[in-house]
Amino acid sequence: SSEIIPVDLPRQITNRLKLPKAFEKKMCAAFETFGIKACTEIESRNAAFIRDSPLYAIIGKHAVLVEVAPAAGPVIEKIE
Repeated sequence: SSEIIPVDLPRQITNRLKLPKAFEKKMCAAFETFGIKACTEIESRNAAFIRDSPLYAIIGKHAVLVEVAPAAGPVIEKIE
């Protein structure tokens, strides 16, 4: 009967949507002049796979992590 839901329905829906991979990037830089090291991690997953529009690009999970630490090497006491 048409009232019975097929068992593989969620798999059919998932295959049709084709979810994109999350965008992940990590960048680090050491500024020896100032004696610091900075790292940034960016992770983003948006809903643009539903429809290619700016609204769907904003909707989703987005995270940015910035870490600043002293760089290895001699300690700089004063910058002129």
